[in-house]
Formats: sequence, structure tokens, C-alpha cells
Amino acid sequence: MLKRLRERQTADAPVLIVGAGINGIGVFRDLALQGVPAILVDKGDFSSGTSAAPSRLIHGGLRYLETGEFALVRESVMERNHLLLNASHLVKPLAVWVPTFSWFGGALSAALRFLKLKKTPGAKGIVVVKLGLMFFDWFGRKTQTMPRHRIISRAASLNKIPGLSRSIAAVAEYHDARLTHPERLALELVKDAERDCPDSLALPYVSLAGQGKTGVMLKDEIGGEQFSIMPRLVINCAGAWADHVNASLGIEQRLIGGTRGSHLVMRRPDIARQLGDSMLYFETHDFRACLIYTLDETLILVGATDIRDDNPDGVTCSADEITYLFGVMDEVLPGCNARQEDIVFAYAGIRPLPWSGDTTTGAISRDHALRAFEENAARPYPVLTLVGGKWTTYRACAEQIAGEVLQRLGKLASRSTLHEA
Repeated sequence: MLKRLRERQTADAPVLIVGAGINGIGVFRDLALQGVPAILVDKGDFSSGTSAAPSRLIHGGLRYLETGEFALVRESVMERNHLLLNASHLVKPLAVWVPTFSWFGGALSAALRFLKLKKTPGAKGIVVVKLGLMFFDWFGRKTQTMPRHRIISRAASLNKIPGLSRSIAAVAEYHDARLTHPERLALELVKDAERDCPDSLALPYVSLAGQGKTGVMLKDEIGGEQFSIMPRLVINCAGAWADHVNASLGIEQRLIGGTRGSHLVMRRPDIARQLGDSMLYFETHDFRACLIYTLDETLILVGATDIRDDNPDGVTCSADEITYLFGVMDEVLPGCNARQEDIVFAYAGIRPLPWSGDTTTGAISRDHALRAFEENAARPYPVLTLVGGKWTTYRACAEQIAGEVLQRLGKLASRSTLHEA
């Protein structure tokens, strides 16, 4: 892989991006549009880490309303709508059904969480859910691409999905979006970037080996060869590996507190037929948010767990998580009789959330932030480290990071990705 780097007239580049997940790729794409050459490296393949283990949703973040993250919800809804227009071949509308088990439950709990007086969530009735969906619709009003929410009666809900729990009071329906092939979107962005800026290079299976006397040391993970480059700045988009990358550059500060999200792909044509084009998005007995939706005529996706885990290299879906997901399926679809032999594939990824001592993982912000570590005598270039980030907001996140890079390089943005995937 380093052969392509050696063939350049110079080994140097204004920007080195470490981590070719969706956020690193997004920054690579944005800088290419501005005519800023960058080198993008990843110790694995493109979009092979946490970006390869999503719920495959492009969503507005309805649940973030309860913790008062209105700016994140607004950004998420707007980015979802842009992706529906700009990447319509891969991002498709998705009807979301939220079954509720009471009419007025959870009002006090939701208010206390919003006021930061309570961290643990509680069950929400249809009135609280409807209030949240009113805000949700309002945030998307400028680029309205989806139908507004509606409340579906218990009888009508059970008629459409007979397997739903008889304990429901009603169902709230709203619309989000699903990403059919995440890896294809990631690869399209890489190809677009290298087309628009031929001096930019995307190099999979090239890792950051540390800081050397002549710059940043890169290692070809296939051939074992090492190579040195001297960037003007480094962007750390390594996600769950961000602290490890920083440490290799002499930055010893914990930024990431990972949580594991596991999913099951199951062959259940009976459930797939009932759900059709709708997704079930529901609260569990321990007040987590889980989902079930159809991938094709026979396959469904079930997820996701949210468990503390700081080991991205060894992440797997555990037996306990499988048992847990089977259990929550039975809560919303009683008698569905999920079995081990139904599982076609189980996968897991580590969410690169900000480090927090909070024991309630659902209370940790899902927003993204950029941390700057300025150059020093041992490291003659600044490091910008991304904390957080997700598929839905990758474009906006990349635009913000690119803006910071351009400012540091003394350049102005010449183009926007707003109307491009």
C-alpha cells in the first residue's frame, strides 16, 4: 500500500487523517473538495471498524430529546433529510412504529431527565412520545421530506402486526431512514475524493506506528514496510481507537469511553412479513431502546445492546447479549420463540462516546466534539481528535472539522458538501 505514497513527488501532505471509518472518510472527502490534499490511513479496510457494525439507520435521534440535546436532534434531522435527497440510491425512508403501554406514563420522569435531575430513563406513555414527535417534526420542517407523525390505535396496530403485545395502548408512527449498504456509501466517498483531488491518497491496511525523528511513521500492515511523512497537522478519526492513536503520538489523555452495541441478523420470514416496511422501535424492561426491522423477505435485524467496553479489537456479541436480545424480542412480540438456529450473523461494534464516569450508558451524549492538541518540541504538528460521531451526522461533522483545518492552513472553503452525499 505504501508504494502509492512513495510514487508521489513528495511524501509530505498538509493533512494526515488516521481512521477510515465514515467520519475520517467524510473529512477526506470534504478536504478534497476544497483542494486540500490529504492522506487517509487505516490499519484495516475502509469502514471496517465501528462503521461496519451499525444499526444501518440514518435517524433524527428522537431519544436525544429526553436528555435535552436539541441541537443534536436538529442537526440529525437535517442531515437525514439531506442524505435522503443526495444519496437516495442507498438511503431509504423507513416507517418507525413506537409501541407504548400507557397513555400518560413517564411524564414526570421525562421532565426530570430533561432538567438533568434524573439520569435513568423511565417508560413513556403515548402523550410523552407524541410531545417528542411534535418537536421532531418541527426540527425537520425546513427540508420536509417525510410524512408527519401519527398515532395508531391499538386495534389498528394489532391488525397490521398481529404478533404485537396485547398490552399496548397505542402505537406512534413517525418516519426516519435506513442505510441499505453502508460500505458502498463509504467507498463512493473515497472514490469521489480521489477523483476531485488527485494528490489525495486513501490507504487501507496502513497503520500509524508512532512519532519518529523525521515525522509520523506509517506501517504497511500487509508487507511490513515502514514509511515516514511530515504532515502540517494530523486528524485523529480513529473512533474507539482514538486514545490509542493519541498515545502513539505522545498524547496521554483519556477521551473515549466506549460502549458495545451488538446486533443479530435472524432468518424469521414470519416476523419479516408482519413488519413489512416498518421498524419496531421500543423501550425494554430496563428502559433501553431496541429495534427490529426487515432486511429482506426472510431476514430481520435485531439490536442493540449498550454495554461498557473499551476493547475495540476484541469486540464480539456475547452469549449474554444474545439471551438479552431474545428476551426483549419476546417483550414486544410475545411468543415469537427466538432460537439460536435463527441467527444468521451476530456482530458488534464499540461506540466512541466521550469518556464519562456515568454508570448509565444511555445518559452519555451521542454528540461529537473536536479536541485540539497543539504542536510541541517533540511533535511539530497539531493533532485534532474527534470524539463521538455517527453515520447520520458524518457530513456535518466532516464539514466542521474541515472548517477548522482550513482556518489553520489559512484557506477558505470553496465548495460545500451540503448537496452531495
